[in-house]
Amino acid sequence: MDKIININAGAMYVDRIDNQTVNNFNAPVNNYSAPASNHPVTAVTVKTVSADVPPSGADVAPEPPLEIVEEPALTPDDERVKAVLEQMKRERVLLYSYDYAWVMELFRKADEHRLPHRFYSAASFVKYITDDLGIAGGPCSSSLTRKLSVVYGTFPEWTFEDKSDRREVMRRVNVGRRFLSLFRKGV
Repeated sequence: MDKIININAGAMYVDRIDNQTVNNFNAPVNNYSAPASNHPVTAVTVKTVSADVPPSGADVAPEPPLEIVEEPALTPDDERVKAVLEQMKRERVLLYSYDYAWVMELFRKADEHRLPHRFYSAASFVKYITDDLGIAGGPCSSSLTRKLSVVYGTFPEWTFEDKSDRREVMRRVNVGRRFLSLFRKGV
């Protein structure tokens, strides 16, 4: 009966098993067979082999360099939206993550406000903010959906079903005003 020892190429290299050397680096799996009764395995020396440095004596073809795939750059309008949102965060105009709902409400009527995109769903707006613009700490789509369901009217005469406090209503309207002001100025 033979004993089979499998070694994954590239991950580990068994240098010596008893007095026999295993030295096959290019195969996907290295096999060493020996009769179990005649050659018991008493000691195994294991070395870690780096993928960049082939072991001595091995013929390894050089690997082609990795291709660097660049992500598409943001459009100038997207750069402007990103800069405006980051500025509003620094100014603490966006106090709560749901304050992005008031910005999205402007994007729902993008033509009216001369904005570059129109968003009908909170999920697509959140994806735009987090994935496309790369802004961290944004809202979740469920909180935006809840807040968008309570705003009525046209900007800047918004009314809110969930708040009757004038200061909070004015703060929410001011989020929209500040966004449009910064966007039009081109921060």
